[in-house]
Amino acid sequence: MLRVGATPQAMETLLAGFLRRYRRRHPGVEVHLVEDGGVRLPTRLEQGDVHLALMPGGDARFRWRLLGPLYVLAVLPKSHRLSRRATLEVEELVEAPLLLPRRDFGSREWFDAACQIAHMRPRVLLESGAPPTLVALAQAGYGIAIIPSNARVPRGMRAVPIVQRGTPLGRWASIAWDPRRFLAPYAEQFAEELVAYSRRAHPRPDLSRGVPPLPRPKEPASPQ
Repeated sequence: MLRVGATPQAMETLLAGFLRRYRRRHPGVEVHLVEDGGVRLPTRLEQGDVHLALMPGGDARFRWRLLGPLYVLAVLPKSHRLSRRATLEVEELVEAPLLLPRRDFGSREWFDAACQIAHMRPRVLLESGAPPTLVALAQAGYGIAIIPSNARVPRGMRAVPIVQRGTPLGRWASIAWDPRRFLAPYAEQFAEELVAYSRRAHPRPDLSRGVPPLPRPKEPASPQ
């Protein structure tokens, strides 16, 4: 049995497609998914609740392989006055009604940190653990949804990366494991195949055009 921790949006936009192929190639490996917020997944991994976790890369406690950049987006109707912008400075949202992920989301942590640096208190109408709910309310004109770029955005809506002084908010996503614990060969193979799949099927490749790149952490030299 292989236990893999991930956020709901990572399961929807990355793991669902990957597992369809993986299970055909490896029918003997039973994969159990463990859902949690990006802020709590490192603790889950450290405690041994999961063998692998899809989480931000760069944590020195773990070994990891990069999957792709993960931006913080402002999602709003195409009719909104800010929808034509290539990026949005976080300070431009100071008066806007916002629909935010819960505090266990990595994207919420990064957005809150940017607000602290900007000395601004966001106007929060809702905190939710379901990015589709935030997007649906934004679609209804209730506010601007702040979501990670691995969540789905429906047609008719604009997803604009949020920046601070021109630097985008976000981190590189990775698949990570704890080097202090034994990692079975089939778990290593799962990680390798997911890395290869993510390079072919990144959830939002369009964000790479015209958006400043996120700093790319250097992967650990040793696989274990």
